[in-house]
Amino acid sequence: MRRRFRPNSLAAIGWSRPRVEERIRRHPSSLRVTVAMERSALRLVRNIAKRRARALLADPGQLEMIAPGLSCMAPGPMVTRLEALACRARSLRQGGDPVIGRIDAHNLSAALLVARWLRRAEFRLSHRREAA
Repeated sequence: MRRRFRPNSLAAIGWSRPRVEERIRRHPSSLRVTVAMERSALRLVRNIAKRRARALLADPGQLEMIAPGLSCMAPGPMVTRLEALACRARSLRQGGDPVIGRIDAHNLSAALLVARWLRRAEFRLSHRREAA
């Protein structure tokens, strides 16, 4: 047998039933809209990073704005350096690089994407050389 909730006071009545905003938030259609908005935002961020990465590939000198000597590095060490910079940028205890200052997150993620693309291209090229 299921027991029915009986509030002892007027204050308990507000606790027993969620407010209108909460009921709307819990509604399945609201959940679908929320998920669609999150997916759309993620797609937008990915597109921004890819566009910025293509711009960095077109002009590698822009990588120097992120870290000195980055455009001259091999792809492997570049990925390692950028991941360290990303970790440092996320850390609340450490500030920006004293030489460069603060790095925008979209520039950092785009540079990391460029480094991974270059590393992948280098890997494919090395396999073609071995096959020939």
